[in-house]
Amino acid sequence: MRGMRTHRRTSVTVCMVAALAFALALASSCGSNNPTGPTLPTTTSIRGSVHQGPVAGARVDIRHVRPDGTIGEVISGSYTTDVNGDWAGTIPAALPGPFLIASTGGTYIDEVTGTPVTIGAGTPMYGFLLGTSSQVTPLTHTTFLATQALVARGTWLTSAMTLANSRALTAFGFNPSTTIPSAAPTAGLDQKKYAGLLGGLATLVNDIVASGAFTRTSRIDLVLALASDMTNGKLDGLDARGNGILVPTD
Repeated sequence: MRGMRTHRRTSVTVCMVAALAFALALASSCGSNNPTGPTLPTTTSIRGSVHQGPVAGARVDIRHVRPDGTIGEVISGSYTTDVNGDWAGTIPAALPGPFLIASTGGTYIDEVTGTPVTIGAGTPMYGFLLGTSSQVTPLTHTTFLATQALVARGTWLTSAMTLANSRALTAFGFNPSTTIPSAAPTAGLDQKKYAGLLGGLATLVNDIVASGAFTRTSRIDLVLALASDMTNGKLDGLDARGNGILVPTD
């Protein structure tokens, strides 16, 4: 009898230990604080370049664009362009756009005169960040101003961006935001066309100065004035909203 009681107690003890071990294993598998699934990235890598000629030493900030087309807060940056006008950075991966690339300052070589042109810290040039790689040039500046004008007339921001980019593609034959200007022998046809158009702006500006007009105005201010003039599809001294374009004379 005593032997039977001992056997029964041993069996109960073994069952309790097994049940406890199973419970601990179940809790460990269901309530672990260390999941083994993949970790989502917190940032997205972005890059681009700033050109009239390649602009070195420019400050680049990534900013939000508000629904009314105005420029919002800085969400990434500042980054600095290298001698080729290139920059690279990151933005928060979960942050919704649209985003604007704002470039200020820097220096480029005027293609006509061969002399350096310094861009003032108070002279911004803009371009939309489309995807993860986009450019900032006078032509992207034109596209941004055209988008703002469309929004001011009642077009939704995303629709205005699409329409302005579509018009730029029709006018130039390539997308100014996603094509990299380059006159290198290995560059593509659109890249060379882009570089040629920027060179044409430099030539036009220097012809204006050579005629005796705006002799005290910075070359880049004249280039951006022409960019603003192009927003209505013609060079008539008016922007896309019908306002006269003012340029600094000192």
